[in-house]
Amino acid sequence: HNVVGKKKNTKMAAAGGDGIDHASAKHVLDSIGEKVYKEKVENDAKTYKNKLKGDLQAAKGIGERASSNDTCTLVEDYYKRLDGKRYPCDKRSPVRFSDESRSQCTYNRIKDNETVDNECGACAPYRRLHLCDYNLEKMGKTSTTKHDLLLDVCMAAKYEGDSIKTHYTPYLLTNEGTSSQLCTELARSFADIGDIVRGRDLYLGNPQEKGKREKLEENLKRIFGKIYEGLTSENGVKARYENDKDFFQLREDWWDANRETVWKAITCEVKSGSDYFRQTCGTGTGTQGRCRCPKGDQVPTYFDYVPQYLRWFEEWAEDFCRKRKHKLENAKKYCRGENGNQRYCSRNGYDCEQTIRGIDKLVKSDDCHKCSVVCTPFVDWIDNKKKEFEKQKNKYTKEIEKALNPNGTTSITIGNTTINNLYVKEFYEKLKSGYQSVDEFLKKLNDETTCKGHPEVEVKGEKASNVDFTKQANTTFSHTEYCETCPWCATKEKKGNGKWENIDHERECRDYIIKDLDDSKSTKINLLDKDKTGKTMVEKLGGLCGSNANNKKYNTWKCYYDQSREENSGGGDKNYCVLQDGKTKRNEQTIMPYDVLFPNWINEMLKDSIDWSKELDNCLKNDNKQCIGGCKKNCECFKKWVEQKEQEWKQLEKRYEKEVFEREFTAYGALELNLDLSYFRIIQEAHPNEKPVQKMEEIIEKNQENIVSVKEDDNSITKFLQYEAQEAKKCKENNLPEKNCKKKTPKTKPDGDRDVGRSLPSPATPQPRSKEDASSEDHYDDDHEDEDEDGEDNDDQDNQRESTGSQEDTEQKVDGSEPPKEGEATTSPEKSVDVCSIVATLFSDKANLEKACEQKYGHPQRYWGWKCITPSGPTSDKREAPSSPSGSSEKGSICVPPRRRRLYVGGLTKLTSAGTSSESPQEDGETPPPSTSATSSESPNGDSLLLTAFVESAAVETFFCMA
Repeated sequence: HNVVGKKKNTKMAAAGGDGIDHASAKHVLDSIGEKVYKEKVENDAKTYKNKLKGDLQAAKGIGERASSNDTCTLVEDYYKRLDGKRYPCDKRSPVRFSDESRSQCTYNRIKDNETVDNECGACAPYRRLHLCDYNLEKMGKTSTTKHDLLLDVCMAAKYEGDSIKTHYTPYLLTNEGTSSQLCTELARSFADIGDIVRGRDLYLGNPQEKGKREKLEENLKRIFGKIYEGLTSENGVKARYENDKDFFQLREDWWDANRETVWKAITCEVKSGSDYFRQTCGTGTGTQGRCRCPKGDQVPTYFDYVPQYLRWFEEWAEDFCRKRKHKLENAKKYCRGENGNQRYCSRNGYDCEQTIRGIDKLVKSDDCHKCSVVCTPFVDWIDNKKKEFEKQKNKYTKEIEKALNPNGTTSITIGNTTINNLYVKEFYEKLKSGYQSVDEFLKKLNDETTCKGHPEVEVKGEKASNVDFTKQANTTFSHTEYCETCPWCATKEKKGNGKWENIDHERECRDYIIKDLDDSKSTKINLLDKDKTGKTMVEKLGGLCGSNANNKKYNTWKCYYDQSREENSGGGDKNYCVLQDGKTKRNEQTIMPYDVLFPNWINEMLKDSIDWSKELDNCLKNDNKQCIGGCKKNCECFKKWVEQKEQEWKQLEKRYEKEVFEREFTAYGALELNLDLSYFRIIQEAHPNEKPVQKMEEIIEKNQENIVSVKEDDNSITKFLQYEAQEAKKCKENNLPEKNCKKKTPKTKPDGDRDVGRSLPSPATPQPRSKEDASSEDHYDDDHEDEDEDGEDNDDQDNQRESTGSQEDTEQKVDGSEPPKEGEATTSPEKSVDVCSIVATLFSDKANLEKACEQKYGHPQRYWGWKCITPSGPTSDKREAPSSPSGSSEKGSICVPPRRRRLYVGGLTKLTSAGTSSESPQEDGETPPPSTSATSSESPNGDSLLLTAFVESAAVETFFCMA
């Protein structure tokens, strides 16, 4: 993706005497974070850094198969080895940035938010809601070292960075400063990952997600407990972390020791053209186009030492300003015309130059429906943003008080949850010196680049072209004059100076008696009301797709068609709709022309379709019908959405048919003309490259060829919904029901497996999945999870093969004879063994070498590394012996080299399987071994079967060792 725009001048803003960069709120936070890190964190952790620094090459997922020392290469190799399992972005929406979706501020979705009035708390940005950390949730019990943890954290970071880079590009601003924005977004996700690792993360998510995050936190505490056990008492290392059951200080120090490697991972996909917004490398130099410092040994961001609430608040402000500017520019264009002063339309689609609401004179115009298309969602959006702002603003004063606590606390407890609070006091002490009052901080939010240069608005005589969060009530969060209703008893008139003024009609309004609407001639239209707080389409359609159909909510409109309205003294729109929201006073009711309600519905339908196409992309492309977690449930919800839109279209269509159209046009011919010239063009202009929009355009263009003869069953809306129904069918067929999907096999010994003399203990049977894990999520299901529950990559299966198949080490009878009695000598074969003849016969069959080649280099054997096994108890679900205190001699293990683990013993396994049902210890049991001389009753030279089997195995093994 190419970024359009000038490269930003990254010259560092001059810091004040306090060493803080005051250029904007973003600069303030990052520079204070830097001071906290360099003055406190780095010095505190310096002694312990080498003891906690991880090495990716030493991680169990890498080991001797490391092909490089490059962070990106090592992580990618590890992911490939997992065959796509534990993909960090799995079960996360691919939509990472959205102009319409909201932040998450609900009190029960965020830790530390007040629950009583829900008016004070943090707001998680949309980017955070789908952070790619699925693999961290699935870290297994064998991830016990600083190296293993680093590998998993780096894998999450690498694919989070890839997701950010891929999906952020469409949202970049094409103005000065663009080049720094990608690095900033990566820094924000980097800090969120750091918060998760350190126990600082505030985000809970929905009830199902909350359970998984609690499980992740317990898992992290267990892993850090193992890391703690492995530390020595040298230089007081172990003593530093004593008496901390949550290991918060250890987690802080581990993050400090490894953040440089994690930063390299999250910036893997940044190739060029991106710089961090501050020059923090070395002696004040900037990053070199890849969001990395020149030497690659320093992290340019310090967001990870900024309290999460403040980071999110600043990110919220930047995102709000960007979206507000874009939405206001659209509102000005469609409500006032291209030059911003051609017409005066209301947000409900009426022409305010002629409309007088007080006498029921509602006049529509050909272009005013476009104003409603952009203003209807804007009004709802800006009202919600005002609530989010107030909530975060109210929290600031309580947060800054943390600096006044004389002792500070290392953690805070909220209900049953404990949050890491280390270094927070130090941060707020520095912030308080210049920004103790919330207004001082809000002024810095105003300095964000995206908050300047907005379309000028005038509210109650106050004009503003920049966002001002300190005066939010009047201008920043107003509907603005672009998205207001027409005056109640006035029309708008443009004067010679280009300004619009009200022309009073009070006398007409005073003398007019508003007539009651005749409901007997109305048509009721029920349109599904989505949950706007949802993160995905499935969440937004919870009432439709959930288990309780009674949860569905509708916006009910009553639409009236009165041909006489244009002929009476008042005049006005003859075809209009009234929202049934309980309001009875006419000046409070929402009244909209049907010709506006209808295109609004089309616009929303196509926006939904765009979201569906993105969220179901992998499900729709799943032609090989493999199981993809979440697809089954999501495809079913998509089908229900299509059916709902078909029902709504029947209601709208019925209303449309009642209109009288000019000339030879039928209702459907007029529909096609309006779609082509007006209704469809707004969303096409906003989303020209989206597949649903392109499909709709194709249908409309084809119908223009026979516009006069278009009917109920072949109009463009009906055809598009038929196309969507086919997509829903394809989605379901590509993702088969649960019973047809590959399931995890129990990690138990095969039936009939015998206890053999020197075989290892059998793997323990896994515990059944908990109800929480088995239940479906709000936005995905777990029906098709193939990976092991603990997230491991099948080393336990390797253990099973080795533990249940060590027949080559087993003392057992082969030919039915009794073993020699004690003191009785054994005899050698009378004939000498013709080894060369046996080998020649063996190698004459190419299949023997091919099978051996699979054993040596097939999957997963080719990745096997060293295997250490304790002699006490089952260990097949582990990759290393349980840790023990340094210096202990009570525990030990044998370590099997990869050469031995891949040893070819095909001749022996074929011999032992000839008379039993035991599987080969080295093969997968699915493909029968090729037949050779060892499977016959006698070898060609009459030698014993056992000796021949040994010769054959040795010959093949020697062939590969010398190859």
